[in-house]
Amino acid sequence: MTDQRPQKRRVHFGTFTVDLGSGDLWDRGMRIRLQKLPFQLLEAFLERPNELITREELQRRVWPSDTFVDFEQGLNKAINKLREALADSAEVPKFIETVPKRGYRFIASVTVELETAPEPASTPGQATSNSTADADRRSGRLWMAWGLPIGFALVIVVGLTFLSRKPHSDQESGLHSVAVLPLVAHDNTTDYDLADGTTDSIINGLSLVPNLRVISHASVFQYRGQAADPRTIGRKLGVDAVLTGRLEAVGTNLTMNVELTATSDGRHIWGEQYSRNTSERESLASEVSGSVADALRLGLTESSRQKIASQNTADPEAGQLYLKGRYYFFKETPDDVLAARKLFQDSIDRDPSFAKAYSALGDTYDWMATEGYQPLSEVLPQATAAKQKADELNDSLAEVHASLASLAMVQWNWAKAEPEFQRAIAINPNYFEAHRLYSIYLRSMRRFPEAIEHAKLCAALNPLLLPAKSHLALTYYYAHQYAAAADEYRELLKDDPERSGAHAGLSAVLIKAGKEKEAIEEMQKALALSGNEDAAQELGRNYARAGFRVAQTSLLHQELQALIRLREQTYVSPMEFAYRYALLDDKESAFRWLEKAYSDHSPTLFNVNVDPDFDNLRDDPRLNDLLARLHLPQ
Repeated sequence: MTDQRPQKRRVHFGTFTVDLGSGDLWDRGMRIRLQKLPFQLLEAFLERPNELITREELQRRVWPSDTFVDFEQGLNKAINKLREALADSAEVPKFIETVPKRGYRFIASVTVELETAPEPASTPGQATSNSTADADRRSGRLWMAWGLPIGFALVIVVGLTFLSRKPHSDQESGLHSVAVLPLVAHDNTTDYDLADGTTDSIINGLSLVPNLRVISHASVFQYRGQAADPRTIGRKLGVDAVLTGRLEAVGTNLTMNVELTATSDGRHIWGEQYSRNTSERESLASEVSGSVADALRLGLTESSRQKIASQNTADPEAGQLYLKGRYYFFKETPDDVLAARKLFQDSIDRDPSFAKAYSALGDTYDWMATEGYQPLSEVLPQATAAKQKADELNDSLAEVHASLASLAMVQWNWAKAEPEFQRAIAINPNYFEAHRLYSIYLRSMRRFPEAIEHAKLCAALNPLLLPAKSHLALTYYYAHQYAAAADEYRELLKDDPERSGAHAGLSAVLIKAGKEKEAIEEMQKALALSGNEDAAQELGRNYARAGFRVAQTSLLHQELQALIRLREQTYVSPMEFAYRYALLDDKESAFRWLEKAYSDHSPTLFNVNVDPDFDNLRDDPRLNDLLARLHLPQ
């Protein structure tokens, strides 16, 4: 350890606390026996969370040069012992991720205490790793990626209050942004529990408060299970205030303590303690939303309070099922989306009048098409039926209108899409998915300044969500603003240097900027991080031997061969072939696959209007004809 080790007395992750001074590992107040070597490995991981640590680095650190042991066997055994102590799995890791042939990465969120504190009676609940899948990994595309995750919605609830502590005086006027950190519960051990659902409900209630910017679920839930300083987090999220709290359910009794803290100086703004029946948790969350708005002196009107109250389901269990479904949906993998689909259907079965659940159910169907897992024809009837039902039940929800807009957009119904997006944003300006999807619509219409504006709004509502930053970079790329796109990708890589999709995106930008050597280097990083080290090395050899074009052409042909093999087993979007042939300057093949995409009604076909990867087709009349059939501006 470095000289700072005596100051870094404790480290928290998930339900665990590590005392670096005593060498103890605790899980919710219970000491876990851990041998010396596994503990030394844990120390190494906690010093560099979310970074790759090679096996060679671990060898140098744990096994001195004068120690003669079977290093490979010893390391594997120590890693297994550490995973056993953490109840972790190599196949589905929560903490220690294996990077094949290279080493390991500690993937959980980590909080460090800089001062000595007494042994905890309990530690926070389980942290969740915010590992949203890269758009390039979902689509198989490495040279440039495009993703269209459909609306991520949260539920809103209504309520009563108890035992109030008055807020500070009028000093708090002028505070117009807030982050709600995940409520802490004694039993935060499941993927998504009652405390998480209540947190989501408060976030969604606050998102409807006029003139208040509310950080989205996707960013704040990175702090789930952490003992974190509100001021530090508030500064990182760029907000004026942070709401923290603890929730405890015993039988049918629900107790919640919440506190609102100013980011600037750490002063207490407001706090309350509530005691309710668990059946009243939705009303409790809504009460908190209104009280926070009052504490921030935002002048919440009675109509706004009624607007918040109107969002909820009559059945609290249906609301919890819906929220849990959104949690899985936001993970954006096929298995998780299918799990979300079942939860949404279960929510509907409990409350057939729950509009948000229908809207979200529809999203799970057209997500499969927009991400290239199924043809649109297979999912369109189910998506349309669910979303139309949601609109019939409640047409005052931002989630419903954003969902209808995205459905119209993938059907190339531009006249219907824009007013739906605008209505969604008017209802809830904090609904980040509406801004992201609307920016995709706007860039397709070649309205780039507006598209960039909404992409920036999406990123502001998601300051810690890397896909939101990646979306902004991609919007600059489609606008042919390569310097701005490169800046965004580089900024993203500062936060996550191991993100393969960002390296691939930066590579594409550098190609357009004429920086071929740097582009090859970034592409090699992307390939290696995605587990394809052989391809990365071959790309470098081809570039050194014959130059950029030969290296790029060879890689694109390899990708095409892989897609052909994959297509024999499952559906592959024709757009995956079209853009690669366009980059190869094989116009005949590119147009053949574009026509296939048109006949399949591939949702992402409209990108051809702005994607720089198709620029070498723009002087061909066949492209103008295609754009005319898509009713896109040229």
